[in-house]
Amino acid sequence: MFIIASVGLNNFFEEKIKKIILAGADALRYSFSYGPIENTIDRIKVGMKVIDELNSSAKIIVRAIDCFKCADKRLNISLFIKL
Repeated sequence: MFIIASVGLNNFFEEKIKKIILAGADALRYSFSYGPIENTIDRIKVGMKVIDELNSSAKIIVRAIDCFKCADKRLNISLFIKL
């Protein structure tokens, strides 16, 4: 089983992300539907920071169409790729 947790406006804070990952989430899914793209990128960075701090194998999921929105804004989407 693979658990995907959607990260929205109510649970993107660092402490909530920690609880989500510690509860067993295998991936954090982000959407660019909520506010400016730059805000969502900042939220993704928080998720990446928490994953690193917990030494977790959790992944970040972003819809491909949302990545194209970033490309249209000439934003660096390489931060989404974590090998």
